[in-house]
Amino acid sequence: MAKRDVLTGAARIAAILSLGFSLIGCESLRQATGAAKLPPDEFTVLTKAPLIIPPDYNLRPPQPGVASRNEVDADDQARTALFPANPATAAAALGGAYSDGEKLLLTKTNALSIDPNIRRSVTSDVGQEDQGPAFAQRVLYEGAATPPAPRPNAAAPAAPAATAPRAP
Repeated sequence: MAKRDVLTGAARIAAILSLGFSLIGCESLRQATGAAKLPPDEFTVLTKAPLIIPPDYNLRPPQPGVASRNEVDADDQARTALFPANPATAAAALGGAYSDGEKLLLTKTNALSIDPNIRRSVTSDVGQEDQGPAFAQRVLYEGAATPPAPRPNAAAPAAPAATAPRAP
């Protein structure tokens, strides 16, 4: 009985393997599973669309010596940096580049009044502010009354010893 079960199991395995090997040779199964190689046809010639010149959108070429419309005048930028105006004046100075709603938003959020020490305040909030040169001394020699005297540099030449004049 046990011998018969072993033979039946072996026959089932052999049938499954033979079915699998016979299906491997089937081209339609290969294409269905994506195992078939589909190389490109080197004899097919594709025509490319011709180049199209884009429309000019009625743009004018830049003129030499004339400032760009997108550039901020350097004198105005320096004057604003040195002498900041109140938010209402700063909003009025934005000109036609912003709508009235954008100007209102910028003035209400105080986006036009920039804190020049913002980096220092952010780093101090995080705990990364500059402690100064004495910070390393405090960390290295904590608890010591005074830091030890610096050791002489071994690479420096030694000073000549003073010699007493010899008597003749």
